[in-house]
Formats: sequence, C-alpha cells, structure tokens
Amino acid sequence: MENQNTPAVADKPAASASVDTIQRLVLGGDLSKMDAKARVTYYIQLCESLKLNPYTQPFQILRLSGKEVLYATKSCTEQLRKQNKVSVTKLEHRTENGLMVVTCSVKDKTGRTDASTGAVVIENMKGEALANAYMKCETKAKRRATLSICGLGMMDESELDTIKDAETVPMPPLPTEQETSAEVVQQVPAQLAEPVAEATPVVLKAEEAKLQKLVQLIASPELDEEERAVLLAVPVDQRPATWVENTLAKLPSVVQERKDPKKALEAAQKQLRTAAARHQKDMPDSAYQAIILRAGAITAKPAELRAEARALLAQFQLQPA
Repeated sequence: MENQNTPAVADKPAASASVDTIQRLVLGGDLSKMDAKARVTYYIQLCESLKLNPYTQPFQILRLSGKEVLYATKSCTEQLRKQNKVSVTKLEHRTENGLMVVTCSVKDKTGRTDASTGAVVIENMKGEALANAYMKCETKAKRRATLSICGLGMMDESELDTIKDAETVPMPPLPTEQETSAEVVQQVPAQLAEPVAEATPVVLKAEEAKLQKLVQLIASPELDEEERAVLLAVPVDQRPATWVENTLAKLPSVVQERKDPKKALEAAQKQLRTAAARHQKDMPDSAYQAIILRAGAITAKPAELRAEARALLAQFQLQPA
C-alpha cells in the first residue's frame, strides 16, 4: 500500500540544500548546487512519485550551459509506458529537406491522447546507416510522446547526440540493501528496494535481430515510398510475429529482384497486367487494351508501372496480392 504521507518531491533535499538551491531546482530543474546526499534523496523521491524503480536508473544527469538537469533513459520510458498503459495509436513518416520526420500519436489508460515528433538527418545516407536512422527516428518520437503524455517535460537520452557541448555526469551511488541505518530506511521506502513485480519484458536478441533486418529491408531504395509507408503504418516492433516472419520471407527476394533492371521491369509489367486482368470486365475494352499496351512498354520505369498498378487496384477498392 502506498504511503499517503509521502512528502512532496522537493521536500527532502531542503535538509541539506539552501533555499537558493531549492529555488534553482524547482524553477529550472538545476541540480548543480546540490550535494550527493541531496541528489540521491531527490532522485529517489522523483522515482517514487512516478512509481519507477530507482535501481534501474530511469534518470541520469546532464551538464549543460552551467546547469545540471535530469534526463530520461530508456528504462524510464519503458516503465512509464507500462505503468500508464501508454499505447501507440499511429505513426506517420515523412521526409523533407534531408530529414526523416516521424510523428507518434499515443493514448494512455484514461483515454487521453498526445503526439510528439522525432526527426533525424538522413541526407546522403543509404544502406545500414539509413536503416539505423529510420529506427532512431521512430524511437525518438515514441519516447518523446511517452514523456509528454506522462507530464514529464525533460529530455530523453535519444536526443543527447543533437545537443552541442552536453556532458553526462555520474549519478551518486544509491543506498544498498545492506545499508540499514535509520536515515537510509527513512529515505528509501522498502518497496522500492524490492524487485519490480512486473518487470518490463526483455526482447530476445534473435527477435531484435529480425526486427533490425526487417527495418533495413524496408529502408532499401528498391522499395517505393508508398510501399514503405504501408509497411511502416504500424511499428514493426508491434507487428505480430507471424507478420514479421512472412515479410522477412518475401521481402528479400523482392528487393533482390529489383536490383536487376531487367527483372524489375518484367515484375512491374506483370504487376500492372495482373491488376488490369482482375478488372477487365469492369472497364471498357479500350481502357484495358491501353493498360496492356502501357505494361508492354520497354521504356517504362518500373516504379511508375507499380504505382499505376496500385492506383488501378485502389480505383476498384482492392489491395494488391
């Protein structure tokens, strides 16, 4: 049961910090003038107020422009998502001016919604570097959205590499279970020293490898932007395992085929002819013959033929096989 008399987050540091230090902490989140004991106390009280396990290091310290502030780690956002049942409702991807931009929409257990944007530079990137940039951008958007909907106006660790002259500062050591003095017992509630009952599930390395391979394939320049958007309409790490397996089984051959200009053109021509054949009875014969003639053009670009096939199927409200 929670202790209803738990003091406010900023109450305990007052015992070892001046009034000026507390003002700097409350108004600007600045920990630079706090001693190690006060930092640990503030850190633990903040974790307690958010129901986070302090021993998983949900926060770290960043020194920036003469101030020292807390930033959220991966552990923080994962625990917040679990505690508040934050779910991703939509991910929107776009590229503009050499940037990959992802907007993440989320909803919590109360039904409240929020959205945040992540952006990374992808200009002149290709291959594995581009694939990693896609994953990083998506991760940044999801973490920022999680912090926003949970009411935490602080940076996430995925943003640190974009901040010039930022320096991480070691967090003072937390009390161990062997430190049983009255002061330690008072500062660290017993329930926080116990393992979290429902730990965040750990993704198996094999699964992570599959997801990374899939994202790399999706980032391949052989895929069209529209195809990529469809594949990323739902975050790959939220797709059913069967979908991931099936896509990994089919996508490599598609990418490999399109690397050969002749095979890419033949496949695109077949895709357009197949789409036309499905709806031959639904269109004038002259329209059908025009499409077949178009599909046989040896000067046509494969990407254009694929787009025309998708447009034809969309016209009749069907999806490609």
